Amino acid sequence: MRKDVVEKRLEDYEDVFADVFNALLFEGKEVLKPEDLETIPTEGYSRGEDGQWRQRWRDVVKKDVKNHVVLGIFGIENQTQRDNTMPVRVMGYDYAAYTRQITDVVKENEKNGCPAYLKQIHDGQRLVPVVTLVLSFDRSGWKYPLALKDMLEIPEGAGQELMPYIQDYKINLVDLSNLSDTVMNRLQSDFRFVAEFMVAKSDKEKLKRLMADSSRKIKHPMEFLDMMEAITSDRRFRKIKQQVLQCEDKEEVAMCTLLDEIMNEGIEQGIEQGVERGEQEKTKVFVRNLINRGMSDEEICALAECSQEIVAEVHKGMR
Repeated sequence: MRKDVVEKRLEDYEDVFADVFNALLFEGKEVLKPEDLETIPTEGYSRGEDGQWRQRWRDVVKKDVKNHVVLGIFGIENQTQRDNTMPVRVMGYDYAAYTRQITDVVKENEKNGCPAYLKQIHDGQRLVPVVTLVLSFDRSGWKYPLALKDMLEIPEGAGQELMPYIQDYKINLVDLSNLSDTVMNRLQSDFRFVAEFMVAKSDKEKLKRLMADSSRKIKHPMEFLDMMEAITSDRRFRKIKQQVLQCEDKEEVAMCTLLDEIMNEGIEQGIEQGVERGEQEKTKVFVRNLINRGMSDEEICALAECSQEIVAEVHKGMR
């Protein structure tokens, strides 16, 4: 199964999805309830510069429905690679979600025999809000644009005149490697284990204590292990998954039971090596993209924050 697919499986559970939004975005308030969430298609469409429609895929998307009324559409985007264009990407995702709503309303109006013609939708018809939450798994921390204005170069002397008329687009991004204890304690679902790994991975003793706690139960062990393998590139999580499949009770598993084997092999070393491998692979992908754009090796090293050896290795692999 592809890495980008397994990353989403844990978050696709309604209890995890609601917990991520309530804890990380809504400051612990129970804005979303698992029983009110419904999964909707992850694909959306937006029109490109050439006028052609482009298909966009999101990671996890759900709608909040109360008493048969849709209150909002919520999406999670997992970001494991460096991306200086994230505000524009999120704009595209949200635009596609709003465009889909308009298309659905137009079709419903035509079906009911009351099209709005050139207006597309009737004066009283409204769209529901779209909220996107970006989760950064970059262990070095997010150091990239958080708003559209962060990406813009305003001509010298023109800023004061232009800025009031430039529309900004800020993104909701959570840097999982820098969560405070206050925010961490708000998490109640299995995602808390993932977040704790992100924060504790550089603290070996804390990591050991986390895994030795037999009172902590994992509700979705298979999906948790899939996600851990995806974000750490440590294949031992796959081996543990096979052991869980042989257990009679797969509903809830203690953290220490799941990770005993990795503990015995040296969890701190294994996770660190796994994460390092994952970071190297992400860097190589980034370098490959820069090479394809015709950048020089010096420019690539500066942008990717990597050595000449890595750039040379990627060049060799592309021949």
